[in-house]
Amino acid sequence: MSQQKLKHDILRLLARREYSVFEIVVKMSHKGYSDQDIDHVLDELKRLGLQSDERYAMMMCDHLMQQGKGKMFLSAKLNERGVQRSLIDQVALEFDENQSILNAYARINNVSPDRLEKRLYSRGFSGNTIGWLKQKLVEEGNES
Repeated sequence: MSQQKLKHDILRLLARREYSVFEIVVKMSHKGYSDQDIDHVLDELKRLGLQSDERYAMMMCDHLMQQGKGKMFLSAKLNERGVQRSLIDQVALEFDENQSILNAYARINNVSPDRLEKRLYSRGFSGNTIGWLKQKLVEEGNES
């Protein structure tokens, strides 16, 4: 298959949303493109600023924060999507886990305190952040 068609296929993907290099490689390999052609086209698209793992990671950071997910969930998701550890660490510094846990609480605040804690752990929040929320709720009088 031609590199022009490959470039077109990748640009169609990127027109919808950001993708990591790993995700693109997997999708294009399944379509039958060679690894060499995929690498060549991705290098060109990165050089032109049309594909960026950094932009992808920041998009995921914002999305998961709005969804009320924790920093550990973010790190696992980015790792799963093939983002380099150094970039994951950099994006994790930008992640406002306190705001994210407030978003999570707004979604699941109608459960018992014990169940709330379990739900927050399952969303990737650390014990420290869950403790911060519990203290904030006590201060505001929302939980005894």
